[in-house]
Amino acid sequence: MADQPGSGSRTLTAAEISAAVRHGKSTARAAVQEALDRIAAADPRIGAFRKVRHDAALAEADELGARPDLADLPLAGVPVAVKDNVAVAGEQCRHGTAATADRPPEPGDPPVVARLR
Repeated sequence: MADQPGSGSRTLTAAEISAAVRHGKSTARAAVQEALDRIAAADPRIGAFRKVRHDAALAEADELGARPDLADLPLAGVPVAVKDNVAVAGEQCRHGTAATADRPPEPGDPPVVARLR
């Protein structure tokens, strides 16, 4: 499994990650962990993420791996970042600014996020 998520090898495309997860050659957790490792290594220098949902992302990957329809999901296991101007259930929608730090968590996902889940 030289080029599978979690192996520390080259970066795989979304199609390669999804195929590996859907066909049981890798797991969604491995793909997410690989992405989290890359974020942890690079983000202190580039500051691309306001918040990284580390534990939630791994839990969601585990839930995905248990789905009976996993083989039918076109983006199965592909980690996706959602900009903070898009609502995500349970998270603050910050609209890209620190001025909205006191916003309450969003009650639900908009269709774009729901479909990604």
